[in-house]
Amino acid sequence: MKAVVQLNQRLAVKWSRLSTDFLPFADAATTELPLSRLLRLALFQVSVGMAYALLVGTLNRVMIVELGVSTWLVSLMVALPLLAGPFRALVGYRSDTHLSALGWRRVPYLWFGTLLQFGGLSIMPFALIL
Repeated sequence: MKAVVQLNQRLAVKWSRLSTDFLPFADAATTELPLSRLLRLALFQVSVGMAYALLVGTLNRVMIVELGVSTWLVSLMVALPLLAGPFRALVGYRSDTHLSALGWRRVPYLWFGTLLQFGGLSIMPFALIL
């Protein structure tokens, strides 16, 4: 048991010496936003990536194998979020820097985005009729 504790202590010392040399963008940390908080925020993106991988696996299995949907169509649906990524970054930058007549920055974008989303969801059942 004592050997395991010593091994853990030695590994902890080695990991602390590793520091930020091998972490990409570790120099982005400031006193207001320390590296520990940046890494904690990055965990959200890790969980999104894991969920996306599960979704892609399900889409491949169910749609291609069992439903007989063509592979190029499933690939296009999987690639759409990646193709829209630059547009999302542009809209995010615009919402952060835009100042509306009421002095709000992001709120109009949230309202109009919500309206567009629910508008799209409300017409989705009509696709079944077509």
